[in-house]
Amino acid sequence: MAVEIVLSENQLHTLKKNSKRTLNNPEVERLFGELVWAGSALEFKQISIFLRELVTEESGKEFSCQHPEWFDETAESAKLVDRTVCDFCGYRQLCERAIDNLSVQILGVSMSGRNRISVLPEDNQPALERCFQGTNQRGESTVIDPFLGFSPLAYSSRFLYLVPYALMVERFPDMPSNQILHTAIGYDLKSAQSIWPSDVRILQLLMDKVVLRRLKKSLKSAERATEKLTQLDEISLRDIARQRNWNMGGTEDEFVESMHSMFEKIIQVLKSLHEFKPIAMTPMKPFVDHPFNSSGSGWLIIAVRILELQPQLLEFYLSHHPEDALFLNRFMPDNFERRGGLSVQLDHDEQRRFVPRFPAVLLCSEEQAQQVELELSSCRVIRTQLTSISAPCLLIDPLDFDLNNLQGWNFA
Repeated sequence: MAVEIVLSENQLHTLKKNSKRTLNNPEVERLFGELVWAGSALEFKQISIFLRELVTEESGKEFSCQHPEWFDETAESAKLVDRTVCDFCGYRQLCERAIDNLSVQILGVSMSGRNRISVLPEDNQPALERCFQGTNQRGESTVIDPFLGFSPLAYSSRFLYLVPYALMVERFPDMPSNQILHTAIGYDLKSAQSIWPSDVRILQLLMDKVVLRRLKKSLKSAERATEKLTQLDEISLRDIARQRNWNMGGTEDEFVESMHSMFEKIIQVLKSLHEFKPIAMTPMKPFVDHPFNSSGSGWLIIAVRILELQPQLLEFYLSHHPEDALFLNRFMPDNFERRGGLSVQLDHDEQRRFVPRFPAVLLCSEEQAQQVELELSSCRVIRTQLTSISAPCLLIDPLDFDLNNLQGWNFA
C-alpha cells in the first residue's frame, strides 16, 4: 500500500475521482470539433456557450462555474455544473479548476531471496510526512519537495520509493571500495561499482562493438612498448595500486615490473586508437572526474578504468601476454565482475546495465545515524530525517528510472 503526499493542492477541487458522466449526444462531438476550427474569438465564444449548455443538461450540479463571465453570465446567475462540464469547456486550460493536485506516491521496496528485507510506507507515514515539511519566509509551515535541486522531476507528480538502507548497500556493492563518492554520477550493474564523469565517455567507446573489436585486436597483437611510463605516470600508478589495495604478492620488484610492462603496452594500444585521444587530452581532477587520488596522464586513467569497467579485457589481454600474468590475480581476484549482492546475468557485453545515482532522504534514529554512510555507490543522501524507526531507510527519487527493470526488487 502506497502513501500519498500532496505537494500542492488545488483548493477548488472538491470532487471525487469517479464523478464524470458518459455523453452519448453526437452533437457534443460536432461542437467540440468546431471549437478547433473557430475563425475568431467571438465564434469560439459562441460555440463554447452552445457546447456548455448542451453538456450541462444532465449535469450533476455539484458546484458553481468558476468563471461565469466567460459565458456572459453574472456571479449571481452562474450555472451549477459538474466535472464533466469542466472537461468539455472551451476555456478549460485557462481555469484554475483544471489544475490537478500535485502529489507523490511512496512505494515500499523489498528484496527477494533468503535475505529478504522489507519495509512498509504506511507503517512509517508520520516520518515520511515530516520529510515534506518546511517553513516559508513568513515562518509558516508549508509542504516542500525535499528533492528540489536534486531531481529534475521535483514538484511534479511521481513515484518515490522507501528502501531499507541495508538493502541498498547489499544490492549495490562498491567492489573497488571507493572512499570518496560525492561526484559519482551513476552505477554500473555489470562491474558493481560507481560511475564517474570520465567513465561515461570511456563506456561509450567500450559499448561500441566496432571500437571494442579494434581494441581487442590491438591488445592481442600488442608488442613491447617503445615508450616507458613517464615519471608522473609511475607515481600515479603506484598511488592507484595502493588505493586499490592491489596485492604486491611475490617480490614487489617483479610485480611492479609486470604492472609497468602491461600498462605500457595498453597505453601504446590506446594511443593507436584515435577515438580515445579526446578523452586523454581532457584535464581530469582527482576524486572529481575519476575515483583516484592522483592523476597521471589521461592515457593512464583510461587504461586503468577500462580494466575496471570491463574486467574481461584484462583476462583477454593476459591470455595473449602470459609474460604479464603475474598481475592477473593481484589485480582483480575471485572473478571481480561476478561478485556482489544479486548478480545480473552478464554473459554478453550488450547486457551492460546502468542506473543513475539516486538522491535520497535518510530516515533513521539519532543512534542509527552514527552507523550509516551518507555517500553510497548507488545513491547520495541529501537530507537526514531523524525519527524513531526500526531500521534506517532511504526515501529515493528514481529520477524517472523504472526500478522494475532491476532484478530482485519486490514492491511492498
